[in-house]
Amino acid sequence: AEYLNSQASFTDLVLPVASGGTLAGLLAGLPAHIRVHGIDVLDSKGGLLRAVDSLQERAYLKPIAELRWHDQYHFGAYAKNHPMLMCFMDKIRQQNGIPTEHVYSGKAFFAVKSKSGGDNHVPGFVMGHGGP
Repeated sequence: AEYLNSQASFTDLVLPVASGGTLAGLLAGLPAHIRVHGIDVLDSKGGLLRAVDSLQERAYLKPIAELRWHDQYHFGAYAKNHPMLMCFMDKIRQQNGIPTEHVYSGKAFFAVKSKSGGDNHVPGFVMGHGGP
């Protein structure tokens, strides 16, 4: 969060979420004007939100940044090779030279593309990745 706060201004951080640890810390470390878009990559049915709350409580963290939760981009399950996602990832790589994978980054990029109305240029956002 400290590094992100030192960077050029941005309004939105998009973060694929599988355990909630990175999200819990960023919500407490980023300023209130930042919208953190958590992308549930598991189809957790609310379990990840409860995990984030629990992690923050145990670490005495108070969320400051705004959380926007997106639970519709899991494509059926964690690490599932869904044909629509795989096609989207191929297109991103061909058009922009950005390699993605189907566990985290592919789902996060798909969420951004969907939320932007299909626009290829979405100003003011940073893509985060807390996984391996």
